[in-house]
Amino acid sequence: MLTTHDRLLIAARWRRPVALVEWPGQTCYVDNELVALDFVPMPNLAIVKVVGLTGAGEGPEPGQVWRRGDLAAAVTILGKLEQMDATVTPERPLLYEIGSIDVSNFEGRKNRRQPHIVLYTKDNTEIIWGAEFGTWQRYLEAPDDEKLAKLYSYYEEYGTLLGGAKYINLRDPQETIPRPTDKY
Repeated sequence: MLTTHDRLLIAARWRRPVALVEWPGQTCYVDNELVALDFVPMPNLAIVKVVGLTGAGEGPEPGQVWRRGDLAAAVTILGKLEQMDATVTPERPLLYEIGSIDVSNFEGRKNRRQPHIVLYTKDNTEIIWGAEFGTWQRYLEAPDDEKLAKLYSYYEEYGTLLGGAKYINLRDPQETIPRPTDKY
């Protein structure tokens, strides 16, 4: 804000929420940069609820950055889905069919063998993402771009993620992974 003797100049930056976070007694949105935003119902935006944050305690005040690895992993995946929507399905964004993203097993904190991140459609179809973005090779999963391609191929083939499957598994690689014993 800049003031002079006869003017007031205010500069603002628009922030668009991508995720909704709820914890006892409080609800807020988070944008792509993990900045907490006030909660005001916005039914026309594709905002996905993040569940499974452990030890959330008190959340930040609006305008503050919420530095959490599990929340950052969820927001990263949502950002990639948003980019895919803009390029692959701009007329029918897939993100509008995603209801929540569960990070309760982030980095395998409950069970290293179970998926670390799972998305759920609005009718509770499970989309098994797996490890956090950029760590697929540690867990011998499909690469992240392959996971995105599988999800959008399914979406384009069936026209929706709702009601057609019990779950969609994105973790398994299309190609077999060479093992050291394959040489012999």
